[in-house]
Amino acid sequence: MNKRVLLPTDFSKNSWNAISYAIELFDKEACDFYVLHAYTPSTQITENLMASQLGLPQLDELKEASAAGLKKLSRQLAFRDESTQHRFHYISEYSFLTEAIANVCRDKDIDLVIMGTKGATDAIDVLLGGNTLAVMEKIRCCPVLAIPKSAIFGRMEEIVFPTSFREGYKKQQMHHLTTMAHLCKAPIRVLHISEEPLDSDQKNQKKLLTTMLQGVEHSFHLLENVDIPTGLNCFVQSRDSSMVAFINPKHGIFSNWFRRPLARELNYHSKVPVLTLHTES
Repeated sequence: MNKRVLLPTDFSKNSWNAISYAIELFDKEACDFYVLHAYTPSTQITENLMASQLGLPQLDELKEASAAGLKKLSRQLAFRDESTQHRFHYISEYSFLTEAIANVCRDKDIDLVIMGTKGATDAIDVLLGGNTLAVMEKIRCCPVLAIPKSAIFGRMEEIVFPTSFREGYKKQQMHHLTTMAHLCKAPIRVLHISEEPLDSDQKNQKKLLTTMLQGVEHSFHLLENVDIPTGLNCFVQSRDSSMVAFINPKHGIFSNWFRRPLARELNYHSKVPVLTLHTES
């Protein structure tokens, strides 16, 4: 069965870069790409008031602009992609972005969401952008891969998987991670940052993780006497890692790691895509 990948777009250079990255990533795979443009008024209004406050002429304009943008994008992709195993489908939806993505993920049984990021600074909360962070936190039915604007697909050196050994690993999470490792032909580097020795529960979780990663090249790494953002930053930067994969609990890692003030501490010029795995739907 073909992989089903959702590509949200706002017709920006960042989203085009993410689409190009996705095509290269799945170059040898049979894949259905669903290109989604969700459009809403630019004014800040609530979901309940959105339809009632938007006049029909303005709605028609937004709908036409969305359709025109997707038509232009389809022409660009027809020129860009050479794989006979790739099929593109275009969806225009009058909805907020996270709602539109959730609808398509459900209706099309999406395997992976790949989207670009926004932001002109290096701080990862700004780098990822509010829309991308919202999608990474709220879309829990499948993994989300965020592609920084400077990321260029190439040889994949390794996927860094930071963990506390307390996540309670699930088969589906690890399947998504190992599938990405096989797709990228990249080893997984499990990174633990702590000042304390592993307790008995953490040791058991490490054994479980070792079992789940069988069949994929992997190794375990420990950093001590450093805070998590700095340690992760140094590890990724010094090793020229190609991707970072996180498990995002429902009440999450992004609320703690990717928002101020910790976000400022990451502060690296990121070319590294971020893969989000979830604990529950």
